[in-house]
Amino acid sequence: MLSVTEPYGVLQIRASHSVVVIGGGATGTELAVELAVEFPEKDVTLVHSRDELIAPGFTDKFQSKLRGILDRYHVQYKLGARTAVVLADVSPVYEDVSTICVGLHVQRPSHLASLH
Repeated sequence: MLSVTEPYGVLQIRASHSVVVIGGGATGTELAVELAVEFPEKDVTLVHSRDELIAPGFTDKFQSKLRGILDRYHVQYKLGARTAVVLADVSPVYEDVSTICVGLHVQRPSHLASLH
């Protein structure tokens, strides 16, 4: 049952069948697993543009353990994909709720200066 005291995002998740987390860095990967643990009845998919989760340079053993955790909690993951590619893919992702957990890079020095 939906509660009026819960944050809007939680209400959306409770009412959904599936959730997509965009970005497989530390935050996105953790969020995907937490959603799968908290809402085991939901289909949770993690989409990451790189072929490795978290960040490049971690060992194969680390990547294997991380994928094992995702598998254990039934988190589907699509690596080496951007959302536009996934949506056009032969096996598209359909979600009721999505959240973006990607790192952003400041492109212009004038914008960077405004952050200080």
